[in-house]
Amino acid sequence: MDAAASSVSAVKLMHAAELPIMLIASFKYINRHFESRLSSSIYLAGFQLSAQLGAAIISPLAGIGYDSLGFAPTYLLMAAMVAAFTAASVATLRPDAKGLPESVPDVPASGRGTVPEPASL
Repeated sequence: MDAAASSVSAVKLMHAAELPIMLIASFKYINRHFESRLSSSIYLAGFQLSAQLGAAIISPLAGIGYDSLGFAPTYLLMAAMVAAFTAASVATLRPDAKGLPESVPDVPASGRGTVPEPASL
């Protein structure tokens, strides 16, 4: 097995460990910030749809980059963009501990009952 095949295999193995961690973090975020009855719908519409649309948009751009810049510069450019978005997210997203309730209260299945007011920020 040559070095390229070995490196692709190593990256796939890392992705196999990264994917469940990402899914758990996504579900924890959705469960913490949205009503629990909506978690599967929010996951499907928000997370999966955005991932598929992102792949559909990035794939042709990556192909254009391969043709015009080459393989390595295209991946370095994509890595720089990921780093920029990560830095912007770290700077703009607030931690959960700032004024949010510890858990979202469940609403009875009948839909009756009082819904608590959201916490003021």
